[in-house]
Parts: sequence; C-alpha cells; structure tokens
Amino acid sequence: MSISSVTSAIKNAYVPVRSQTISKTLSAEQVKTSDDAVDLSQVAQSVGSASFKGREKFDFTEMTPKQMKEIANDLFKQGKIDLDQLFQLETAGIPLGKLGAHGEFVELTAAERDGFMNQPMNYIQYTSERISFLEQSGYSNDPKSGYDMLKSLLGQLKTNFG
Repeated sequence: MSISSVTSAIKNAYVPVRSQTISKTLSAEQVKTSDDAVDLSQVAQSVGSASFKGREKFDFTEMTPKQMKEIANDLFKQGKIDLDQLFQLETAGIPLGKLGAHGEFVELTAAERDGFMNQPMNYIQYTSERISFLEQSGYSNDPKSGYDMLKSLLGQLKTNFG
C-alpha cells in the first residue's frame, strides 16, 4: 500500500485517536495533510485540547483533578450539578498549603500544586467517604453539613460513570 493511498483513505474517513483517558474521533477535515503525510502534531494538538462535551459516561474512579475540572464545568453547564457540587469536585484532593517547619501555613509551590492536579484519584470513593463521615459523626441531619448536596453529587457521579 502506497503512502498516497493511505493519505487518500485518511482524507475520506474518520481517524480514531485514543488518549490515555479520553478518546476522540477526528474527521478528515480536522487532520491537515500534505501530499503524502499526515501532520501528527495537528492530531496530537486536537486530542490534547479535546473537550469532554458529548460524552455521557466517565471513569470517576481514576481521574486527575485537571481532568475533573473540565468535566465538572461541563456537567455544571448542562445543569447536572449545582455550584456547590462544582466547587466540591474542583477542589477535591488539592490542599491549600502545607505545614511549615515552625507550624506556620506555607502555600504550595506551583510545582507542588501541579503535582496534585495530575495525581489521579477516585472521586466516587472520596465522596462516599465524606458522606460516611457525616453519617458516623451525627451530622447527616444538619442542613448546613452539606450531606444532602454530597448525596446528590454521589448520585450524579454514579449516573455519569462508565
């Protein structure tokens, strides 16, 4: 098979491209080609900036905060979660800072914060543990505890899991 026949096939078909956590199908118009070559940097850039819009199911058991931020914003825009739930998902697993040598608060460096943003976590387990804590500590009936919001959020995570 010649390079030109491969290029022709790509121009007339959809090219499935898989990422570690998402997949996106690119149309031939989205892949710029020269006479005999596909510009792979264009494909990589398109996949790297791929939106999760249109997807209904996500693996919330192995997701980085960076990925969750985009998905949570999409769920919020679709009306599936409220502002409190959006905040919970965007801040889960990311500390504000750390304890200094003399007990003082020390902000995270950009590199430390980036490390947390790229560390996968299980959002379903995290939310379930927070609900269990409120139940065990007797705060599940307190309207200010966020218990109902967390139960609703867990339901949305499970509904959109897959």
